[in-house]
Amino acid sequence: MATAKLLRLGKASISTDADSNSWDTCWAIAWGEIPLGSRGSCHGLAMPLNTRVHAHVYNIRVTAHVCQRSGGKMEEEFSKVEGMRRQPQQMRAIKRVNQILDAADGLFAEVGYEGATTNAIAARAGTSIGSLYRFFPDKESILKALATRYLEQMHEMFFQLHSPEMATLPLEVYIDRVMDAFDELITAHPGYRAVFFKSRAACQEVQDMDSDLCVQFAGKLAEFYQLKAPNLDPSTGELIALVVVEAVRNLRRLSLSRDDQFQQRVRQEIKKLLLAYLQPYLS
Repeated sequence: MATAKLLRLGKASISTDADSNSWDTCWAIAWGEIPLGSRGSCHGLAMPLNTRVHAHVYNIRVTAHVCQRSGGKMEEEFSKVEGMRRQPQQMRAIKRVNQILDAADGLFAEVGYEGATTNAIAARAGTSIGSLYRFFPDKESILKALATRYLEQMHEMFFQLHSPEMATLPLEVYIDRVMDAFDELITAHPGYRAVFFKSRAACQEVQDMDSDLCVQFAGKLAEFYQLKAPNLDPSTGELIALVVVEAVRNLRRLSLSRDDQFQQRVRQEIKKLLLAYLQPYLS
């Protein structure tokens, strides 16, 4: 029986049998060219989630040259990453960086950014403090790394959720799907609240990253609204997209300021608000 091999890319795992014909599709999947769940010519790739693989860790973008019938051997190249003391050159190092970020995610959620220490992060990650400092010069660089991870995943998910196919759905169904997807993503990352909303050290750079992403969201929404309502005036589409992004951004900030029950109640109110606001334009 063939033994399973594991390719680790950022936060995602791709498994394939040792006797598969090739690994030529792995990188296409990693960069989102092939959606997860699409098997086709993927030679037995097992994809458990209906999202795309993210090969991003703190703006590390792996450039992999995958050779067919090479037994899974890969060569990695990394673009320069500002803020990191050292760039990982091997898949094992990428895994270690992920472990550090995962540990920080949990600790920031439990004790807050100010209460967490690099020693505690290293201990939870199962690595030495020296190994942590090999990649991250200080705690703030870890904060920025987590912010980048969250925002890149949100960017990828948001653009997937606003496909031409989604434009054919009833407005209420579309709103439910988008809101639920974002809630699931935030729930999966307990440190999100601490990084963006509860940390006094959430530096201006992190806030600027969040603002830049919202600008991209508004642009994509305007395009999506045009698909859903072709007769909509483009300038009106841009305006309502901006209103939606800013309203949801601020209401989500409100929801994350209290407990889970309050968060769920605010989420339902956001859905009602969006439906009432968008119906005259898109229905």
